[in-house]
Amino acid sequence: MKVILDATVSPTGFISRENFEEDFLPDSGWDAFKESVARAGNFIIGRHTYEIIGPEHFDSIEATRIVVSSQNLDVRPTFTLAKSPEAALKLLEDKGFQEALVGGGSGLNSSFMRAGLVDEIIFYVVPYIIGKGTPVFTGEFEAELEFIENKPFAEGFISRYRVVAKESSGF
Repeated sequence: MKVILDATVSPTGFISRENFEEDFLPDSGWDAFKESVARAGNFIIGRHTYEIIGPEHFDSIEATRIVVSSQNLDVRPTFTLAKSPEAALKLLEDKGFQEALVGGGSGLNSSFMRAGLVDEIIFYVVPYIIGKGTPVFTGEFEAELEFIENKPFAEGFISRYRVVAKESSGF
């Protein structure tokens, strides 16, 4: 299964402010995420994103929705709970999906990267710089990327990369 990590970020690599507000992110970033979800037919988010953004925010998106949390979490019936990134991918494989879309936050993004599960990364870079906030990744790991393309979108640019070294151990 192809795993695509999709994130809207500031040029400084933040996905939200320190207080988790995303007021600097334009609607076009949300629209781009919805287009990616429409192509994949699914998305995976972490517990923190589920709780902070709120599950109702995703109601307008027709897709298979998965929340990854190692903790027990009471999720809405429109979401499925998975205990790990691997379990989330297994759920999607069992439903016949060929592609999985990981939509954040930073803990989940990092978990997928550390496990060597990500094949491609798409950054929607928006023209707003913040000096402190939630980074797109957390923790210690490294990954080698191969540039695919940059292209403009409504309020910024899309930067795509292929993950070359999928096993982060050994870096």
